[in-house]
Amino acid sequence: MKRLILITLLCMLFSCNGQDQNKKTINNKTTETSKMQNINIKSWKEKAVNYMKHHNEDGENITLDPPYYLFKEVDDHKKLVEFSGDDKDGYSLKETLPDPNIYNDIKFYRPDGSIQYTFRTLIVNPNIVVGEHIEYSGKGEEVKKTNYDEGFQSSPEKIIKFIESRNGSIKNELTIIDRERKNNISTWHIEFLNSKEGKVNVLTLEDHTLKILKSEERDSDFLQD
Repeated sequence: MKRLILITLLCMLFSCNGQDQNKKTINNKTTETSKMQNINIKSWKEKAVNYMKHHNEDGENITLDPPYYLFKEVDDHKKLVEFSGDDKDGYSLKETLPDPNIYNDIKFYRPDGSIQYTFRTLIVNPNIVVGEHIEYSGKGEEVKKTNYDEGFQSSPEKIIKFIESRNGSIKNELTIIDRERKNNISTWHIEFLNSKEGKVNVLTLEDHTLKILKSEERDSDFLQD
């Protein structure tokens, strides 16, 4: 199951958001800002092996070939650090700061520990890449940069404020935030439980003005009669 999650993450890098992207190839030169530090895969594997001995989340032994590694910890600053992957597909290192942060910061490494990608996703929808997705060569040089915010004027923070203004919260498990750019038209799709109405509001918003283009309501499966 965890192998499937990792493969899905890899596929997401090239196809998520369903929008026209502005891809820029970076000149193949090294700068102080473009060089990224590699990680010691052996050290992280050792942490993962020890972690999995004491935290078997699936209730069964993981016997994949190559072995799958998983490690999680909350550091002194309450930042959640998650390391996962294998020697076939590579490894991801995800860092998530506590509230009011709304993002996951992710670095993806090749099996040898060299940096391959860096990008950021929304916590409420990890399939949405926001900001810049950067690809690196084996030497740690930037080789491609994709701006996933291209064509959008509203930020995720603005969408969250909109939801909160309508008595909703992103902390509810029913909340969905998604966005799409198609035929040069940018829209947001949001779903959230309205605490006053007791209904799930399903809205499509125009990106620039946040004008409601489509509005529906549905009952929550979790609400009691």
